[in-house]
Amino acid sequence: HKSRGISLVLGTSSAYRMLGRLALLFPFPELIAGHGGMSKPCTWHDPTSSFCMRDDWQLAGCRNDWGENCTFMFFTNNTNIPGSPTIPDHPKGAIGDSLMTYKHACIGETYEGNPACDWTKNNPWRHPGAAPVLSPCGIGGGNPTGCPEGSDKSKCDGGGYSRGVDAREWPGNYHPSPWEIGSEVEVAWGIEANHGGGYQYRLCQKLPGQKNSDLTEDCFQANPLVLLGEAQWLQYGPNESNRAEIPARRSTAGTVPQGSQWTRNPIPACQKNDQGKCTDPEFPPPSVPSTFPIPAGFNGMSGLLNGWHIVDKVLVPNLEPGIYVLSWRWDCEQSAQVWSNCADVELKAPHTSPTTMSPSTTTTTTATASTVTTTTIALPDLFQDISGPDRACRGASRGDNSPSYYGIYFVDSLEECQERCTRVLDCKGIEYKGNRCEVWIREAGIEATKSASGFQCLRYLGAQGRMALLSKNAQTSTQKTFLRTRKTKASLFVQQQARRFGKGNAEL
Repeated sequence: HKSRGISLVLGTSSAYRMLGRLALLFPFPELIAGHGGMSKPCTWHDPTSSFCMRDDWQLAGCRNDWGENCTFMFFTNNTNIPGSPTIPDHPKGAIGDSLMTYKHACIGETYEGNPACDWTKNNPWRHPGAAPVLSPCGIGGGNPTGCPEGSDKSKCDGGGYSRGVDAREWPGNYHPSPWEIGSEVEVAWGIEANHGGGYQYRLCQKLPGQKNSDLTEDCFQANPLVLLGEAQWLQYGPNESNRAEIPARRSTAGTVPQGSQWTRNPIPACQKNDQGKCTDPEFPPPSVPSTFPIPAGFNGMSGLLNGWHIVDKVLVPNLEPGIYVLSWRWDCEQSAQVWSNCADVELKAPHTSPTTMSPSTTTTTTATASTVTTTTIALPDLFQDISGPDRACRGASRGDNSPSYYGIYFVDSLEECQERCTRVLDCKGIEYKGNRCEVWIREAGIEATKSASGFQCLRYLGAQGRMALLSKNAQTSTQKTFLRTRKTKASLFVQQQARRFGKGNAEL
């Protein structure tokens, strides 16, 4: 992932064309790919809030050494802006006040006027927000149709992988982050490998009954957020004492949606390095205290940034209270890529606290003119064992186990896995073993199981099951009350008979 020289991304057709033209002008060094992701609030990759703002935030959701389902591996590959750039190429010399994040490829050369020299002109950052995306929350690996197109699922040359899941197919966060309307809150993202460019945060309301898969880029573009002030912060790890204030470069000119605010990535990539020391960053790196940890492989702030977070403050807009999804979008300049993550947030009216729920019970209260009855259902009663122990959940058949059917969470107990399901709108059931919890959201539910030692597959009864249990409990309670009343009346009758006729007859 080390960026050396002018770098493009393998698998990008426009990159190959540009490479061919520029190769005639000067030799190209190593080709690379890079990655990034949102680290605050906790993303859908981190539903139990175990990784956000940590120094290993990028590992949230990871399944294998491809980086499958990792926070930093969700993007749209091979996407370009329509038409001409709205961020102009910078003049000859240093980038200076330009919003560009890469130097002109031919600065100072006699062939500087060659159109091929502006090698980033078609990439997303050159018209922020204009490049189309496959998902506002990102596609795992960035290449849903294969690399090359039509091939089976595999790791892709130059980074990423093919046929990954759309993050919108996941259930969402365990606990949405509470945001008070009108307040200032912090948001953050991090870089695994740098592509320059800039970023924006956006909101889309999730209406009752709506699935994550219903969320669209248009919905997010309707609510771009405003990052506050002319300052932002670089923070290493979760400790805010390792934080340095740096200038922020923000712009509302030539952006999509029109007039929306975008912020330049403040971290320069490295043009040249010598034995791990960056000798030529793309623009002057921001200053941080000498006591801060040095990013892996490079000096200063140019290069790999594991553990670092770019922090901004955002004003929570005056929208209707409710559940919203926050989308972070990073439009790259070096590559034809847009990186995206999503997280659940709850917009609350000022001075209200988040709603809490007991993890082990569901309580329903009904009232009449003369009585109030409270019925408590134990959490295990909301789930039904499917096919007995040592069974793993499947879709239509024993071999049907698409990753799109479920979200994976790491929990401390079966009860925590069950509770996670009850908080997911479309949960159909769970598969549990050890600390691994699959929350199934397949539309047709769990229709089959497969023998698997130590696994449990439980069907969630949902609202209908809950009502049936309430009715059953109510009937049982009524029957017990009737029996107690009958027994009491019988006892009183026996006592009356004993007093009237004597003990001998009372035993009748």
